[in-house]
Amino acid sequence: MANVSLGTHPHEIPINQLLGKQAFMDLPPEKPCAIMHHLHDDTSSSTNGGRLTEIGTSWEVVKVGDVRYDNYGAYEKSTGEYTAPRTGMYLCHIGSNLWVHDIVDANSNSVIQFYVQINGIDYKRAYIQKNMYPSPSVGDPNDKWVYMDINIHAPCRKGDKLKFVAKCNHDEFRLDDDGKYTEMVFRML
Repeated sequence: MANVSLGTHPHEIPINQLLGKQAFMDLPPEKPCAIMHHLHDDTSSSTNGGRLTEIGTSWEVVKVGDVRYDNYGAYEKSTGEYTAPRTGMYLCHIGSNLWVHDIVDANSNSVIQFYVQINGIDYKRAYIQKNMYPSPSVGDPNDKWVYMDINIHAPCRKGDKLKFVAKCNHDEFRLDDDGKYTEMVFRML
């Protein structure tokens, strides 16, 4: 970067030395973004070394424990909530390998549901519906793994709280949460 002076004479103070970074404060602030991975420390599960977070037939908050990047410190892992630092449109993303167990409805299709909630109110729902017959059980050679990827756009005001909640229609599914296979992202567009 060229060294620009306040005046035209050599003895005048260069702007870069006088103001430093403040000379460029008109740049917009960095857009909010948080990237989290699952990290589950319950080793009591008999399935996959305790690496699976179970979601049942009632709505449960999807919480992740390994915050990889959060430039505004807006994600609270104890509640699973992301507080929007600025007003704007946010991408809410979740992607995971799912282990499904006995989630078969009358039409032989499993139904897994995710909602993005804004301030505790359901905003938008996404379904994962796949044929999972025959129903697997723990340790069964027919255990079913599927990958799901959900992207929902949510308009937020500064201070709004975003979170994912999930449930299934019959028995349970599990998010593979050893830190390599599940991620959740909240990002302002």
